[in-house]
Amino acid sequence: MSEENLDLTFGASSQEPDDQLFICFLDVTYGTAEDEEQEAQAYKQQLIEQYDLEGLVEVDIFPGASLPAWLVTIGLGIQIIVTGADLIEAPATYIEFAAKVKRYVTNGTKIVVSKNGAMMLALDAVNSHLTYNPISLSVIAYDYVDNRLDQVDYTMKINGVQDAPYMEWLSAVDHIFDVRADDRAFRVVIKDGKVVYLEEVDHNAM
Repeated sequence: MSEENLDLTFGASSQEPDDQLFICFLDVTYGTAEDEEQEAQAYKQQLIEQYDLEGLVEVDIFPGASLPAWLVTIGLGIQIIVTGADLIEAPATYIEFAAKVKRYVTNGTKIVVSKNGAMMLALDAVNSHLTYNPISLSVIAYDYVDNRLDQVDYTMKINGVQDAPYMEWLSAVDHIFDVRADDRAFRVVIKDGKVVYLEEVDHNAM
């Protein structure tokens, strides 16, 4: 069995555990094909072959309606621990896992990620933004916002580290992180597996 663990059952209220990373492939055939089931299965097989997967678990990732997707989970081999202002692990660890997430968007594949996957991307984005290698890289705060709102405020105040969103919300949230790199601080937002906002902020205000 590869690092992608697929022998699991997930429902709308499932949440990403601290030692796993959720990646959902959107079913881009949904609502567009005459024979949706046949097209969906063909696209699913394409994903399996393209990314060398053993299979995919079907999930629904839109609250109050239906948006089918396929889930792959990556075992982190560690448990992500957030204690106060420190994320326990070296920056190199998160750069490695960010690369695992980014491999799934190489050819325009549409994905969404949950908290841990978004965290990897946020930490990697800050590390890449800097012109030096930080001694410490940590998540100060995390929350998510409903991206269906007419106006989404990426500068909103967030406190503490919230739990991962439920499975059914994954397509409807943008992930917001406050990241500290040594004595500097950054606000990073992840949407659909991509960095959409990165700004340095006053670390004294965090």
